[in-house]
Amino acid sequence: MKKRRTVILAALLAAVCVVAGACGTGEKNGTGSEKDSAGNTADGSAVSDTGNDTDTGNGADTGNGADTGNDAGSASGSDAGSSTVQQGRSLDAQELDKFTTYVNEMDNYGFLLSVYEDPSELNLHEVFYSGAGIQTQQLNEMQEAAYLEAAETEEIYTDITCLHTDQLDAFLLKKTGLAYAQMKHPLEWVYLEDYDLYCMEHGDTNYCAFTCIAGSTADENTFTLRFRTDEEYNGNGIGSGYYSLDCEAVLVKQEDGYRFRSNRMVTEENRIDAQTFPITLPESGDAVFASYAPGKDQNPQSDVTFMVLDADGRTLQTLTGSCENNLRAITECFDSVQAVSFPDYNGDGFMDLITISSYSYAQGPDAGSGFSEIRIYTGNQYGYFYYEKELSRYVSESVKEPTADAVNSLLADGSFYGTWRIAACAGTPGICAMSQEEIDSWIGRQLSFERDCYLWGKEGDAFYEETWVNGYSLEEITAESFREWYQTPLSELGIDADHILKIQTVEFGGTLVEPGFFLIGQKTLLVCRDGVFFTAVREE
Repeated sequence: MKKRRTVILAALLAAVCVVAGACGTGEKNGTGSEKDSAGNTADGSAVSDTGNDTDTGNGADTGNGADTGNDAGSASGSDAGSSTVQQGRSLDAQELDKFTTYVNEMDNYGFLLSVYEDPSELNLHEVFYSGAGIQTQQLNEMQEAAYLEAAETEEIYTDITCLHTDQLDAFLLKKTGLAYAQMKHPLEWVYLEDYDLYCMEHGDTNYCAFTCIAGSTADENTFTLRFRTDEEYNGNGIGSGYYSLDCEAVLVKQEDGYRFRSNRMVTEENRIDAQTFPITLPESGDAVFASYAPGKDQNPQSDVTFMVLDADGRTLQTLTGSCENNLRAITECFDSVQAVSFPDYNGDGFMDLITISSYSYAQGPDAGSGFSEIRIYTGNQYGYFYYEKELSRYVSESVKEPTADAVNSLLADGSFYGTWRIAACAGTPGICAMSQEEIDSWIGRQLSFERDCYLWGKEGDAFYEETWVNGYSLEEITAESFREWYQTPLSELGIDADHILKIQTVEFGGTLVEPGFFLIGQKTLLVCRDGVFFTAVREE
């Protein structure tokens, strides 16, 4: 099945927000601290100062975090071309509507789903995925048998698109002026050589609707056009506060329509360059983490948007915001991204993400003051980042000085991910539901914390008990609070501490459940099971 890319587009509000004038989209950039070649500081962070005020992040499209110091409103940088270059004359509304209709036809929309400087670089899979409006071939009995053998499958389970090479040639010559053999990226479909037929099964569509929002021409023959994904049609949610990327295509007029010459993603507008960095993902390889300030035509309460882009600027992931639909409360306004850090805070071998952003109060008794918000995103083996809502809340409330160093230090102190081994029984102060034999059987058991679950097992054996969760929450509690809850002081359990961290699990419905885990320092875990307290040590 084809995975739809997530492209999230913000829409204008029908009514003007009462604080529209108070909430700016400016981002304060500066030189930051000393960075390595990836734009990171020694701890993996990227901290901007308050050197220059810019509304858009302009500069190189490599995401190197360099601050250009350009004023707002420009779209300069080293991207090939600028955003909808004004050459000759601008197109009027009627012409824009005509191009909107044209690109949304079945044989055209696929040309806006790939990035190319020359039509020979087209992603033909995107162009022909749903047949591109061509009358596709129906497989006869012999052809179907040949397909099943080549595809190593027993039957055709979904829709199948089948195209002859001559059909590909005729279509591509009309749309690009090039034949199929001139394309640099041939179709990786099942090819039936005896029938000169390309076949691909699929159970959905890659159809995406676009709106032409700007355009220009110098000679009435070549048109530079700016397209935005149709939010309503593509189901991205009306009123969303997420920023999304437009594309810019060049079309050349022909007697029977237009030829597609190039298409690029407009990645430079509103990008916060000082907080944009190249990264390497486990599956996708080279990518860019990009920070985007809200666009001027967005909802005034729109928040900063964090994206992961591929090497061509296409969106791999739009990271989940901290507020519903990425819209801040009416009293809050986004100011700047203060820091971005890429640690492996849970020690699972995959890059995680920390962001620190500043906000100001637009109205009310706190108007004129501000606050910082910290977000924690856990990365996985697929290069995907999960927003840890409860952990982010805990860190935001616990860190006195919102810096990357302080956050990393707190996360290191509260990192419970990994495998622990029950070392001893610490005590049975209350009503105990275990016999001594059962208590002894727990010594040596292993407990492993993973992002989506925690598992119990025995050394050398497979884990036999797993509990799936939707993340974890940390809460700092005092020794006195612990004594009140469990009717026993920590000292009676052999623990000399003024406070400990209670680990709560977040169920899929959002309910916090206390499983009886307490983190004491970095090497000791207190576990309560059936009225019995055990101490566990971290497995190295």
